Amino acid sequence: MFYNHLNNLIYRASQSYRFRNIADARLQGIEMRIAAHFAAVLDVDCSLGYLSRDDRSELLMQGIPPLSISTTTTIKLPMDVAIRHEFSYLNDRSTFRPSLSLPAVNLHHVTVSFKPVSSLMLRVRLNNLTDANYEEELGYPAAGRALTVGAEWSPW
Repeated sequence: MFYNHLNNLIYRASQSYRFRNIADARLQGIEMRIAAHFAAVLDVDCSLGYLSRDDRSELLMQGIPPLSISTTTTIKLPMDVAIRHEFSYLNDRSTFRPSLSLPAVNLHHVTVSFKPVSSLMLRVRLNNLTDANYEEELGYPAAGRALTVGAEWSPW
């Protein structure tokens, strides 16, 4: 848990580049993370962030969701194969335009890796599995579904 009381903070707004005095603002929230490992075959990692803010701190929090949830699940299979699923939820986010907010988004990413020999790791990753249409910042659309393939060689 955290609580921040900001008093006479000089802040430069990212879109207007104007300096503003945030006379009195309060931020409070919770950050939590839980990780579990089961018999060397399953790893689960979950995190939660909740941010409560007053109207005076809205300028500081542009683009930051009041609620974010993420999970990572890794399944380890025989022959050094691993399947990893990452999920992220970002709640509605405010923007520099008071009448416009960015909608909530669910993101899924999947990675499959294989280690055929001890010095070589092969990897296939699919980002934005559901091809969600979203913007991380107003006016900047995020990439759609993307496939990447990689190899990592460590001869020593």
